[in-house]
Amino acid sequence: MDDHWSTWQAEQAGTNRAPSAGAALALFAVAALVLLALLAAPWSPTASGGSGADSPVCVELGRLERHGVSHGPSWARVEQLCREANGGR
Repeated sequence: MDDHWSTWQAEQAGTNRAPSAGAALALFAVAALVLLALLAAPWSPTASGGSGADSPVCVELGRLERHGVSHGPSWARVEQLCREANGGR
């Protein structure tokens, strides 16, 4: 071993290249809190005050229309649900 300083001595002297154990734990805690905050945030456009145009039913309506379906009972029901998701617009 070519390094004659122990890890503790290197940390105390400020010559250690790796982060300290406390810094690594603090970084992990901050990352965990950010992850929890992101997972707990509302993701629904209508719950966050959005228009609802990105709701799953409106996405399905767009998919149907891209495939040439613009009439019939299934399309009419999906269109009605999308209008309701958009607040009747």
